[in-house]
Amino acid sequence: MGRNNKNPFRGKQRLGDYKAAKGAKPKSQGKRPKRQGGPWGLVAVVGAFAVFFTGKLLYDRQKQKEHLQASRLILAGMRTKPIKFTEHATCRMGCRFIPQHEVMDVLQTGVVNDKKSEPKTRPCPKYVVDAQVGSHHKNVQAVFSACRDATNVVTVIDKDTEWECYCP
Repeated sequence: MGRNNKNPFRGKQRLGDYKAAKGAKPKSQGKRPKRQGGPWGLVAVVGAFAVFFTGKLLYDRQKQKEHLQASRLILAGMRTKPIKFTEHATCRMGCRFIPQHEVMDVLQTGVVNDKKSEPKTRPCPKYVVDAQVGSHHKNVQAVFSACRDATNVVTVIDKDTEWECYCP
């Protein structure tokens, strides 16, 4: 076998096979076939969101329940002491047409507003209490000072109506 028996096309490009010469992979190896698995990925994502939001909802309800229980204990403690109205509270109640029995309803049915209250104030912690009182379900906010010997009403606010009031 001499040199004359060599294939003259050896190492040459074939017509239409220019990619093979550059080292590219054949089409069968280059891309993966698309999966036809259906919507299971979407179902998994939706399921994960449902589990997350259900858990958050249950957690929020539990926190709200704990807050209401703590609020009821605080208000029950304030109701056991004599109620005293400051001069400022009496003036504000007159301007805003809020009688004493509605202030007592705030202590009975209200909820402590943690964002506005100052329970660490000494000697008398300050509690802001929100409630709907009266036959017209008036939104009232009252500020109480829970001292050892008495519960002082500091001020009372009608959240629905802006009343003109000139109190000291």
